[in-house]
Amino acid sequence: SKGLFASFGDRESIDEEQYAQKIQNNEKVLKQAYNLISHKKRMGELDAEILRLSVRIDQLTPWKQMDATMRLKDTKYTCVFVGTLPGDMSRDKILERFAEDLSQEEIPEVEVLYCADITCVCVLGIKDNREKIEAVLRSMGFARPSEYTRQPPAEKIAELRNRILTLKKEKEQCLSWITEHGDLLDDINFLIDYYTMRAEKYRKLELLAQTKSVLFLKGYIPAKDTEYLKREIEERFCAVIEFSPAGKDAPVALKNNAIAEGAESVVEMYSMPSPTDIDPTPIVAPFYYLLFGLMLGDAGYGLLLALGCAFLIKKCKPAPSLHRNLKLFMYSGICSILWGLIFGSFFGDLPNIIGQHFFGLPANSVFNGLWFSPLNEPMKMLIFSLGFGLVHLFTAMIIAVYQKVRQKDYMSAIFDDGVWITFLVGVLMFAVGALGYAPSAFGTAGLVLFILSVVAIFVMSGRASKGAKRYLKGAYNLYGSTGYLGDILSYARLLALGLATSVLGGVINLMATMIPGPLPVRIIAFVGIGIFGHILNLGINLIGCYVHTCRLQFVEFFGKFYEGGGKKFTPFSSNTKFFKFKEEI
Repeated sequence: SKGLFASFGDRESIDEEQYAQKIQNNEKVLKQAYNLISHKKRMGELDAEILRLSVRIDQLTPWKQMDATMRLKDTKYTCVFVGTLPGDMSRDKILERFAEDLSQEEIPEVEVLYCADITCVCVLGIKDNREKIEAVLRSMGFARPSEYTRQPPAEKIAELRNRILTLKKEKEQCLSWITEHGDLLDDINFLIDYYTMRAEKYRKLELLAQTKSVLFLKGYIPAKDTEYLKREIEERFCAVIEFSPAGKDAPVALKNNAIAEGAESVVEMYSMPSPTDIDPTPIVAPFYYLLFGLMLGDAGYGLLLALGCAFLIKKCKPAPSLHRNLKLFMYSGICSILWGLIFGSFFGDLPNIIGQHFFGLPANSVFNGLWFSPLNEPMKMLIFSLGFGLVHLFTAMIIAVYQKVRQKDYMSAIFDDGVWITFLVGVLMFAVGALGYAPSAFGTAGLVLFILSVVAIFVMSGRASKGAKRYLKGAYNLYGSTGYLGDILSYARLLALGLATSVLGGVINLMATMIPGPLPVRIIAFVGIGIFGHILNLGINLIGCYVHTCRLQFVEFFGKFYEGGGKKFTPFSSNTKFFKFKEEI
């Protein structure tokens, strides 16, 4: 249905029979389209003319007290000057200025018609004194009016206003005609798509290998559609069709389950998989949802996000690309609900604020997290964030090993990727043992694993080179281990963004309770400020969460194993904007 949510909906679907029926009305619709364009163009011309006349009225308005034509001319014995002086000048001030340069007999008669930001004057003097009067006026910044009229200004203003009324009536008639033919919009949209397809058709035909009687087509098709395509071609045309396995240069089409497909847009935004890559979407999806939810970290905001996206998916039946994006945010919102319950955030501390300020309950007695509050224990949240980041990084490194094993490049799997896993595991084991969280033997085993990993990296990571260059490359790769520290610390943004959401939510709740007055006034103010503030907070943090979650995927995660560079599979189809053909497969 068309309305508020129409922009979220997919294009109208039509079948071949409906398409043929619409084509029959093309000439009639095209004629009406020309009429619509003509009326629209005329409305633009009318608006321009109305604006021009309005400007003329504004220019004449300061002169409306003048009861004679503005084109006064000199007589045999008198001279006249009609124009403006800058600023606000009274008649006495103007006469004083004349008295400074002229004798008493030479001073002209001055009439001030308007006095505000400019001064409109009419000066009448002896013709023999014209040059002297004009010199004084010029010294005061005298200028001729930009709008001259033969009629008295008041009469001309009335005439222009009547002209504007006439033009506005004509504009209303044009608008009325366009409104009455509003039912043509769908037909005109179809016409746009129809001629767009025809133009594209002839552009494509120019690129095909063809003779007078033969046409040769070559392209890619998903393996599942081969039987359908073969049947349709053989039934409709006298043609031969052959299928062969796609090569390494074949385009890539992502296919995932209903939950993981929401993250396909994230993968496509970075780069499609290369022939040597796996489709990372099933692995990216859960991490993206969890990381986004952890950064938003509020059950109330997550509930709004999840319900809003689910409603749009159900109500609007959006196009596939928008459908995937809505699912991405919907599942991220669900994860935000989970993290909000774990860490005790529901529109900041809204339940506790309501209980304390409106029901007299003790502070923080209504709603608390299932685990701990990041606001009260930020260091614990920082450790958790870094630990979550380690899981994310280890997953990427394990995938890198898996891809090398799948390609049967076992040396690279062990000495280019595997040893870095043991390197980090050794560091963690040693740190846990040194801090007393595990037996000393555990830490010693970690130290041994770390040393063995260092030796392996130093000796084997530069194996493609010979002599001293091999070990120099190994030393350089060891220096690169500092990059892992930066990668791990990068996950501190989980703490920062999560705290930002909660703190801002709490500040909004506190501000909403600061309005004095009787209880009804306080409740209304609390609700109004709360709704406005939380919507603003949600909007700001959604942008931040989206950007930073993508950053963690693109830099920290994909950087460990993902090559990318594949070409997206784009099926040959009608390039339409307003409708689409029903799928028949």
